[in-house]
Amino acid sequence: CHCCHSPCQRRYTTDESEQHQVVPFSIPHIHQFVNAYEAILNCPATCETTDCIYVLTCPCGKFDYIGHTVSSFATALAYHREEGNRIMREFFLGEINTEYLTHRLKSEQKRANDQLWLYQHSTQCSAALEIFLEENPSYWCFVPTKVAALSLSNTPSRNSPSLRTSNESSFTSVDESTRLRGEEEIRFLLRNIPKPPSGFVFSAQQRQQQAQFFQSARDRIVPRDLPDLYNADIIAV
Repeated sequence: CHCCHSPCQRRYTTDESEQHQVVPFSIPHIHQFVNAYEAILNCPATCETTDCIYVLTCPCGKFDYIGHTVSSFATALAYHREEGNRIMREFFLGEINTEYLTHRLKSEQKRANDQLWLYQHSTQCSAALEIFLEENPSYWCFVPTKVAALSLSNTPSRNSPSLRTSNESSFTSVDESTRLRGEEEIRFLLRNIPKPPSGFVFSAQQRQQQAQFFQSARDRIVPRDLPDLYNADIIAV
């Protein structure tokens, strides 16, 4: 279970005999916020607890978020897990590409969540990014490399002929049977990847991997078991 890290009735299993009772949180339970303030939970609580106040803390320990849910604690966390991972994927792909790939059909709720500081913080936090990339290694090609870390021969400028050649040649490096997009569409997606900040650049190998990423439509692949980007706790029932 993502909540109590134990077998849980909410988790789907093929054998009902493998399901176990949810594990209660310790009582009393003390939670310390980022600002050092403490909250004490003196009543029983489990993953199934409803109408509770919870807190999500970034693994970096520098940001926390307080929320309330009338549904179960597990349901609320599943929602944050899904939205947090969605926004992380879209961060790497870029706003223009996201609008294109979603056909501009994103709901108003998702657009509102895009602006939520909880999720925005994760896209700028090395601890959260590391957790996401560990479970989604295909997105590493969108993480720029420091210019100083690349040799001169492997550090093409963004507009250099060698960079363009790398992108174009990569179109033929993938088996035609795995190609799910045409060259024009792939070029559009490559052009609209977020530009690296000053002092960073995409290597020639990363450019090729980006082309292969879009050729194989890996942006459509979402892990069945999404990683938790936050530590969660119930603070009041």
